[in-house]
Amino acid sequence: LLLEKVGIVVLLNKYNCRIKADFNSMNFLKHFLLFFPVLLYAQSPDPLLDLENPQGQQQWVDSLYNQMTLKEKVGQLFMPMVFTEKDSTHFNNTLNLVTEYKLGGLVFSLGGPIEQSHWLNRFQAASKTPLLIAMDAEWGVAMRLDSVQAFPWPMTLGALKTPRCSEPLENGWEYRKNA
Repeated sequence: LLLEKVGIVVLLNKYNCRIKADFNSMNFLKHFLLFFPVLLYAQSPDPLLDLENPQGQQQWVDSLYNQMTLKEKVGQLFMPMVFTEKDSTHFNNTLNLVTEYKLGGLVFSLGGPIEQSHWLNRFQAASKTPLLIAMDAEWGVAMRLDSVQAFPWPMTLGALKTPRCSEPLENGWEYRKNA
């Protein structure tokens, strides 16, 4: 990216061609002043990811909570079961619960991992506040989702006489790489 006087030139190295867009100085200044506040806001840290600032996290939670109506606060107490193996009627009913009753979260169960991630993204986008997501999977995700890697049950691993046998399973990715 090169700046020439008041114009902008973009070099595309792969094809060795240039794209040139000329701006007069007032037009450039107008666009800069219009979009600069957006850039500043986009760079503000997410309070939930700032582990060094628990007060910022508490302020964020309090600001959301103080804006909620009583109905929304009650809705935060509920986490209905969601089954991605079911049809679009179940999806639409759950989406309606999320938007109308302002649910606190969802508990996923039977279905497939890809469909579950699509449904989850849609539910999160429709929710006013972030949803708490859980899964009924005390034996691992293979218990409820098709086409995922199944690991031995925790009870089985706990019953092993040699604890070192369970070490490869502590990190599922390492287990898959070494297999």
